[in-house]
Amino acid sequence: MDEHETAAERPGEAFPPPTSKGIPPGARRIVALAGLLLIPTTVGGWQMSGAPGAAGVVVGGLIALANFWVLARIVVNMTSGEEVPPAVLLGRLFAKFVGLGVGLGVLILVVEVDAIGLLLGLSVVVAAVVAASVLSWVL
Repeated sequence: MDEHETAAERPGEAFPPPTSKGIPPGARRIVALAGLLLIPTTVGGWQMSGAPGAAGVVVGGLIALANFWVLARIVVNMTSGEEVPPAVLLGRLFAKFVGLGVGLGVLILVVEVDAIGLLLGLSVVVAAVVAASVLSWVL
């Protein structure tokens, strides 16, 4: 690579190599870390609001993990070298967004899951991304 060439001009090297076994190792580490963070968060939800708070944390955490996994799969599919029209990508992302919004709305309004616990559970993936970044920088 010369000094004027960018990674975008080298499509085979612009992204990590695609994986056919689910999601890339970095994303798997984030999912595992988020799963571990879900344990103390659930205990905190229990301490804060009892069983409804703990249930909200678990439900929110599982939704966040599933959402992250689906997003990672979309990224893997997009970087696998196959040409995917932008409309298809937008359709997938929009469907994921609408499904998440409808699911959360049903959980809060119909099932009446503890909203604070749900928000705590949804935050475990964000905390796991930050923690994984810090760990990779420190170690």
